[in-house]
This record gives sequence, structure tokens and C-alpha cells, in this order.
Amino acid sequence: MQELIPHILACQTLGQVERIVTGLGDRLGFENALYGVRMPNSFVEAVTIRIDNFPPEWMARYEERAYYRVDPVVAHCARSLIPLRWGRFLAAACEPAVVTLFDEAESYGIRAGLALGVGGSPTGERGMICLATGRPDEAIGEQVRRAEPQLLTLAPYIHETARRILLPQVFSEVDFNLTSRERECLLWVAEGKTSSELAELLNISEVTAIFHLKNALTKLGARSRAQAVARAVLLGILEPGWR
Repeated sequence: MQELIPHILACQTLGQVERIVTGLGDRLGFENALYGVRMPNSFVEAVTIRIDNFPPEWMARYEERAYYRVDPVVAHCARSLIPLRWGRFLAAACEPAVVTLFDEAESYGIRAGLALGVGGSPTGERGMICLATGRPDEAIGEQVRRAEPQLLTLAPYIHETARRILLPQVFSEVDFNLTSRERECLLWVAEGKTSSELAELLNISEVTAIFHLKNALTKLGARSRAQAVARAVLLGILEPGWR
């Protein structure tokens, strides 16, 4: 599987990532594969992207019934980076809605599989890769044991590649190329400094400090200094301890 890494890193479109993801499922012996990510585009909103080869009818039903709200696989991947072997046994101690979820999934040929949470970068997005099969959980133990280390190896490359492609699309109005001085000014604004205090700290004039901040606001598509700092943190442009 190591030979896939250069192909993953070379992807330039989500379509190419989709072929990698579905091909990975085939290689590991799973009929269905999914990569999904929830990417914040502000501190109160997020964009959800999903690429998969699950039955379209099932995915439409899944969205219609909002099964993601009760899906124990989604819940696990949202809070953990440890691989999860999943199947009907997960519904044993759950609410009736989870039992219904697994019943309906089985009617579409989806019974068990392997899932892994991905993400946790400074931009705050979290996602998952999920492999599924129509075979029962008790029949895929050896398959999961073989697939798990491969998935752990390749998942970070898939996620970072998708993230590289998606960020400019989600934040199409943002110029990510802030100068070091613009970033430094925003850093001190995050610490509560005024323009005059900035000027003193950086040994520049107050007019110059304001100039750098205005440029940063324009590049980030922000209407205020507070929003500029928030967006820079959200995008990973500004990080705690950056200096």
C-alpha cells in the first residue's frame, strides 16, 4: 500500500481523491468506502463534504432520516482517532433509532466494516474514512486485522490531500499569503494590543502598524480585527506560540 502515497499526494481534484478512496476499499476487500469531513468555514458554520461509492439510495435515506445524529460509528470517529471495527453488535445497548439504522443499512447490503477518524488540525475539521461490506461482522475479523494497519498508514495522506484541495474552495475569498509582519501584527492583536502598543512592540510607526493590519483584514475577507484574528486561527495561519 505504500506505493499509493505518491498517487494520493499528486491528487489535484476531489474526483481523483474519490478514485483513491473507492480503490482503497476494493484493495482491502470492502465493497463500499467513504471519506467525509466537516470543515468549519466560520466559528458558527461548517461545510460537510462526502465522497463515497455507497448505494445512492441508502445515502439519500441516511440523510433523510438524519441517521448521522445517532450513528455510533460517526460518534466514535468524531471523538477518537482509534480504528473502530463496527457491526450490528454496536446497536446492542443503544436506543431504538440505532437498531433501526442497522436494520435499514442491512437492507441495502451494508452490515459491518472498519472506520477511522481523521483530522484534528488547527483548522478544526474532523472527518472519517469508513469501509463497509455486506458480510456479517463475525466473518470479517481477519480482513479487518489486515486492513487496519493499511488504513492507519494511508488515512492521514488522504485527509491532508483532501484538505489541501478543499480549503481554497471553502475560503475562496481568502488570500492565504499573509506576510510575516501581517501575521505578527495579528498575533499581538490577539493578545489585546492596540495600534500604538503594536508600533512600540515592533519598533514601527503606528501608521505602519495600521497599514499591515488593514492589509491582513483585506486578505482574510474580515470586517474587523477580531474577525481577522478568528479567521486566521481557524485557517491555521495564526497559531498559539507562533513567535
